Amino acid sequence: MDNDLTSPLVTKLAVAVDSLRRNTPHGIIRRIFRRLDTDPSIEGWVLFFTFLSVLAFFFVPTRTPFGKLIVLVAILRLYEILVNALHATIFHGIVDKKKIAGYRRIVILLIANFVEVVFWFGYFYRWIPTQFTTSGVSFQLSMLSYSFSTATGVGNPPISAKSDWSVVVSFVESSLGLFMIVAVLAKFVSSLAPTQIPRQIEIAAISHFDPLCKDRLVHWLSALRDRQGKPPSFVAVEWDEQQFAEIRFQRLSVRMIAQERWPKASEGFITSLSESVAFEGDSHIGIFPETPTVWLDRGREIVDPTVITKYAPDRVAVYASYLERQNATANEASLPQMSLEAWNRLGERPPGGTDRDIAFSAAVSDAFEEEGGDWAIAIVGANHASDEPGYMRERLDRAGFHCIVTELSPQCYSAFSWRRPGMRRDL
Repeated sequence: MDNDLTSPLVTKLAVAVDSLRRNTPHGIIRRIFRRLDTDPSIEGWVLFFTFLSVLAFFFVPTRTPFGKLIVLVAILRLYEILVNALHATIFHGIVDKKKIAGYRRIVILLIANFVEVVFWFGYFYRWIPTQFTTSGVSFQLSMLSYSFSTATGVGNPPISAKSDWSVVVSFVESSLGLFMIVAVLAKFVSSLAPTQIPRQIEIAAISHFDPLCKDRLVHWLSALRDRQGKPPSFVAVEWDEQQFAEIRFQRLSVRMIAQERWPKASEGFITSLSESVAFEGDSHIGIFPETPTVWLDRGREIVDPTVITKYAPDRVAVYASYLERQNATANEASLPQMSLEAWNRLGERPPGGTDRDIAFSAAVSDAFEEEGGDWAIAIVGANHASDEPGYMRERLDRAGFHCIVTELSPQCYSAFSWRRPGMRRDL
């Protein structure tokens, strides 16, 4: 997998190239006329200018107003070719997620672009004939031979550059030609490679404080086991292993504090509150007992130790605030209202994700490399499962994984999966 897709440098370069591509002549036209933003229009655009470059080289005189217009068109096209080649060969799929319509098609278009490069530069050389040595061969054919040899590094042209200006233009063509050759070869090799089925990641989008989310998670995991017919390569959870162990042992503390706060509450109500503590860390074990657990927050530092030592009373205080908000009493009938309140408090997602999203996506990718297999499970907070740029799910999508997100909220999961197991709401 492309782990460098999570690199900020690669992302910034991809954004820059995508911006340049959108502001090429064809990019501007496609933005204005949406109907032209299709693969056939792109192919027609490339082939039109390929033929125009050939016609211009052979038939358009230099030192004329129309010749000057052709030079301007050639410069814009060479800029467009370079930007599109960078996008197609290096940065495609990072910002622009539109699928490539066939690698062989891209190879053909890149070859057409290369032909353009040869003829456009050949036309440039026709403008500066005195900057080259002469020969007994036809001047026009000499320029074409020189342009081809400069772009490919192959052949022995009958003329050569004899001034600084002609050397500079030749160097530019040589550099662009070398890049185009590498681009064509790279895409051609890619077209011969066997198609790989993307590794699948089933993502459970949860609310950590939802007292009923554990039941939905267990139901969802059981449905996955029945549907897949084999265990996942791993289950990734949003915890550090040591911190999870410390919090898990506070389930009994939560039970005792809740019983003291609501002495008349039913056993089912108290049990739901206590068992929801860190439920996302071990709910999978009873369903996939042999499957390795990947700790996404491994090594996470907690600056304030009271976050752990006072976790139980703080958690019960959160549950109490749910009841107050809903003006409800402490019984099992209030649990659905508390569940809704937990999801209502998720709030807005900050743009760009967080450092944890970067770490989570890298951990999942690394786990696939270590464990192998073709599918896995990730259980994370709903924000990390967002398809907005920068979040874990979006980063994994960008890296080539096939992410299927199921939101385990009462609004989404109860309406579908509980009634008909297996049905999901994909975010």
